[in-house]
Amino acid sequence: MLFSRASKIRVSQLLRRLQSTVTSRGAARPEMVQLEAKLAEAMQDKKDLGRVMTALRETVQGLVESGGLSDRALLRFNTVTNDLGKLLEQSNKQLSGEIETDTVPPTPYEILATLVELKLARRTHYEQVMLYLLANGDAQAALGVWVKYLEFAAEMPQREGAEETYVMAYASIAYFLLGTADVDVLLQLLKREAGQYKDIPLFRIEQLQSQLGLTEANLAKVRENISVIHKQLLVDKKDYFLNVILPDCYYPLLNSYYSRYLELESPLDEELAAGFMTNFSRIGKHTMAMKCYNNAVKKAGGKPGLALKNALLIVVARMGENAVNRVNATRRIEAVWNSYFREDGVIDASSYRALLKALIILKRFDKVTSVWELDIPEELKKDSALLQTYLEGCAHRSNVSLSDLLKQLPETVTDVNLANAILLKMANTSESISAFDSFYDTTFKGPRSLKPTPLTLATRLMIGYATSSDPSKFNFFEYTPIPRAMKNAVAEEFLKVCSNSDAIRRFYESSKASMKLDVFSSRRVGKIIEASFNAGDWKTAEAIFKDHITTSNAKSQINVHTLLPLIAGFSNLILRNNEPSFLSKLSTYWQLASRVYKTIPFEFLNKTATAIASLCLKQAKLADEHYNFINAVVMPELVRSKKEHGYVLNARIYDSITKDQKITVPPELL
Repeated sequence: MLFSRASKIRVSQLLRRLQSTVTSRGAARPEMVQLEAKLAEAMQDKKDLGRVMTALRETVQGLVESGGLSDRALLRFNTVTNDLGKLLEQSNKQLSGEIETDTVPPTPYEILATLVELKLARRTHYEQVMLYLLANGDAQAALGVWVKYLEFAAEMPQREGAEETYVMAYASIAYFLLGTADVDVLLQLLKREAGQYKDIPLFRIEQLQSQLGLTEANLAKVRENISVIHKQLLVDKKDYFLNVILPDCYYPLLNSYYSRYLELESPLDEELAAGFMTNFSRIGKHTMAMKCYNNAVKKAGGKPGLALKNALLIVVARMGENAVNRVNATRRIEAVWNSYFREDGVIDASSYRALLKALIILKRFDKVTSVWELDIPEELKKDSALLQTYLEGCAHRSNVSLSDLLKQLPETVTDVNLANAILLKMANTSESISAFDSFYDTTFKGPRSLKPTPLTLATRLMIGYATSSDPSKFNFFEYTPIPRAMKNAVAEEFLKVCSNSDAIRRFYESSKASMKLDVFSSRRVGKIIEASFNAGDWKTAEAIFKDHITTSNAKSQINVHTLLPLIAGFSNLILRNNEPSFLSKLSTYWQLASRVYKTIPFEFLNKTATAIASLCLKQAKLADEHYNFINAVVMPELVRSKKEHGYVLNARIYDSITKDQKITVPPELL
């Protein structure tokens, strides 16, 4: 019944959207409707573009002169944007001889000039003309169009955000064709704030360079200058690259930068290698992180330096940060420490700091204290950076009071992780909002203060909810200003650190009400479900899932992003509590998954099989319905998955499952 209900909802959604579209079109201003009709009529002339442009000009000017349309209205008029773009395409094809014509057509540049004059030009039109000019090798003219675009963007009611990276990329490529590039000159050309090198759309430039129809010679110039810019960022602007660009990279961009790093014809830079290691591990790409390490060690002649060893501690910690039992992960950290640090004798403050960071990642805050008290020499404890990392670990300990922690702080907190940990402790201990704001203002406001991170703002949301007079009506997205570019990151951080299931449920409800943060994307709802499990409330997790798949506003209902957190959540409950009753929940969500997917995703298989193995290893008492689910559903799916996709589980999982004689593991899996 669940799926038929969801199907009905999707149909009703579509009907409502269609009805809404008809209503809004019918309510459009008559001048706009008239303009759209006249433009469509004028553009029916496929041969004589000159005549089309004349008709276009007369139509718009006539409506403006009659007082029916203002410049502001024209700037907001986007209905015929695509059709006007086709005029530019047609001009290009006629000029190249791809389409025959009896008259000389206006060039794309001339058409754009007319559209600009009539207030009908849009970003895509500038892109089309720049593309045309670059393909014809006219980089200077392409930059002229970029200048015109900047004037246009200043007039538009709202700039177009991330999509602007395309036109910025075309401007950058035009610049690359004119000579040897300089990263600071490029930033100035793009009209971005001095020193903000992260705003250069290098990844987009690399994507587009081979799609422009450039000659081999021009393409070679572009590629050479892309390498020049990368080298300047990696070498000349290394500190900025390590501290600002890398921590904000997603996988494709990070991998692209790493490829460029490998191309550098220079001695090994361990700081850069370490930066790539820690950032690959930050996004869960631990194999790539170890590949970076091995490549660097090989280049170093087999002996890693200090930066590489410190980074290795962080990578090994992150490999185990999601483990149910972190004891083994801690042992691996100890093994690295004993092998790479103790044997070398003298250990400096940076290495002790890396060790403390690794233990903080694993949430082994007790170990942080013992290392500080027993291992770190007194003279090193005066190091400000090391002290602040130690205090960060203390901030997460429940037996360390906030007042004691504040007494130990240095005069100025310079470590944003420590600042965030203190704010989080304030939020979790129901500290007054005035105390929170006082520390926040001292640390994050002022000319030399720290820059708020997504976690900083997420913690402000937590304290706002905790101190609200009516939490049931608290709106997370009206409480504090959040930069648009940070909204999704702030939401993710909030869901990571919030352990209050009521707050998580209210976050979902206020998100749904405000329609911000794209809360109804399946990825976002999956994160909310995951957070509910982490808060120990599987009932809220299920309630949010059911509400999501039945809400009239949901963009998508049931998929891997919403099902996996449920399957992972119930699997983890089995692992932690040795509770077989949750197998019934897994069976339910497997049934849903089987209706969505031809083959159950491997993540589902792995999580479920691991949970079953744990029950068998601990000799839990399973009911007949549980055995039926395992033997009749899970095992056949494992066989099919291996046969069709080559998915293979760890052999130890099957070894554990075979300890229960009522479960039959097919021989092809062993």
